[in-house]
Amino acid sequence: MTPLVIILIIVIIIVFAVSKSKKTDSSSIQTTTKQTNNNSSSGQQVFTGDYLPQNIQRTGLQALETINIIGTSKAIDTIKGRYEFLLKIIDTLKRGQNNSRYLSDIQKSIDQYKSMYYDRVPQDYELAILLKPTNFDLIDFYCKALFSAFKRNYEEHQEEIKLLKRDDAKLRRKEKIKEIITFTKDELKSKCSSSPSCATAIAELENIENSIHTENGRMPGNTLLEVGQSQPISVASTITSIKPKQSTAKKEIEFILNPGAPFELTLLNADETLGNQIRKILSDENVYDNKKGHQIVALFAEFNLKVKEVEAYKKKYGKVYFDKLEELKNNSTEWKSAGEKDKEDMLEDFRQIAIKGIYERANCDVVSLFEKEPKDITIDDELIKEYGFDSVETYFRFADNLDKVRVLPNDNYNRPRFEKLTEAGLAIRGSSIPIEEILSTLSLKDLNDIAKNPEKEYKRKNQAIEFLLTIPNIEEKIGSKISLRELFKLKPLSDKYASINFKEITDTWSYTYEVVSLLIDTFRNSNYTKQTLQDKEFAKGYTVTNFEGEEYMCPCAKELINKKYPKSRPPQIPYHIGCNCSLDKEYNFD
Repeated sequence: MTPLVIILIIVIIIVFAVSKSKKTDSSSIQTTTKQTNNNSSSGQQVFTGDYLPQNIQRTGLQALETINIIGTSKAIDTIKGRYEFLLKIIDTLKRGQNNSRYLSDIQKSIDQYKSMYYDRVPQDYELAILLKPTNFDLIDFYCKALFSAFKRNYEEHQEEIKLLKRDDAKLRRKEKIKEIITFTKDELKSKCSSSPSCATAIAELENIENSIHTENGRMPGNTLLEVGQSQPISVASTITSIKPKQSTAKKEIEFILNPGAPFELTLLNADETLGNQIRKILSDENVYDNKKGHQIVALFAEFNLKVKEVEAYKKKYGKVYFDKLEELKNNSTEWKSAGEKDKEDMLEDFRQIAIKGIYERANCDVVSLFEKEPKDITIDDELIKEYGFDSVETYFRFADNLDKVRVLPNDNYNRPRFEKLTEAGLAIRGSSIPIEEILSTLSLKDLNDIAKNPEKEYKRKNQAIEFLLTIPNIEEKIGSKISLRELFKLKPLSDKYASINFKEITDTWSYTYEVVSLLIDTFRNSNYTKQTLQDKEFAKGYTVTNFEGEEYMCPCAKELINKKYPKSRPPQIPYHIGCNCSLDKEYNFD
């Protein structure tokens, strides 16, 4: 066979192979296309181009966050911006709504939202937007949200107007309300004209605007324009004494702070005026817990208040705690022969063991609650009466070192507090402080700069100060290095308070802060449960969660979290005072 024939045969083989490969590829493509078409006709694809589970889950979370802000905020410009954002992302949910796995992805959004914002209960209207975005009337929702935001603003301004003394200040505040009315009306007309609630909202706004000049112009009562179960806005003003209004004829009277709540809380020794004041502070969602605590502690200290449920808790578990401590001491051979400091160290271990043995463990400093209860709750009454709680508390916080001159610049958090102490006669300031004590606040370098002694440079502050006290006009030279207005020094209490035991008072306040902390936490958690139980449309049952690690949960919590509760019999949460468990809904989206 000649070389030419061989080459010809090879070429024919290659052409045949390429031709067969193309047919195979074409057949494969046709088969794949056919299978894809068959699958599409039989049901929707999970991962089609416009449905990505991660995208739905992320958008669902964003929508929940946005809806919550729109439904609860009082900042109308914020609501406007968030509504525009919601309109941009809602289409993603609308396009995915009919997908077979949409509900499971939205459930993941809800679960993540609850883990991020454990104190928020997703309301029915919030869930409805996620579950059926194409059926939800967003425009009407926005209309109601705008009016609700205005309502919160209006109520807040009305409360503040009551506190103003000058007529021109009241007039400026009313002009501000009118500006908000105009802004709200314009937004309603431009964005919500098709809403069935729009005409009612505008009419009510105009009624308020017409009555704005009267002293008693009030917000209308409940209307059909509410969004969810929004709490009324209240303004916590600076604590002032209301003691003249307190009835002295009634003692151990009871005032229920949250009647009808899953866990009712009762003040002892509080009349209606004082009880309502504390309820208002507790209900204000715009005030952080630490500020609430300070305000309420001031009232507890002034009026010697108690919480009935805390007293019952101490009676029930105080004996358990102290009996366990005694048992541990008696069973310890080391304790009997230990020195004072060793006993203090061992007692810390015994306390932790005793606390872990409490079945219903309150989420607080249990040692302060059980061991620092004052023998005489009135021990601080005279001091508070003379100086006020804020000043006395600040004084005692820094009274461990009366000799210290404190440098407090204008932006220091405690500067206003020390200025009040000076006004009250509990501190001295600036040039009233002895010169040698002012010099002690300066660095050695600054002291040498002022001294400018050509003969020597001082290596010790006391030597430099001794020299500087001999220099004429030393006050002027000090002024070049430090502002005298920044200097404060506490004064000893007057002789009539010589018998005051500082530790007893600080222990009393430590105890009071724990009582008030329990009050605030239990009030909030009980309100959270109440909201959870109000919205039952999508609930099929309940579970109890606790964010503490299992090592730190009380025995009661460990039992509660391992059960499921039917819709008809939800558990009572908070289960006890200071209970840090929370009630969660199990959803049924079928």
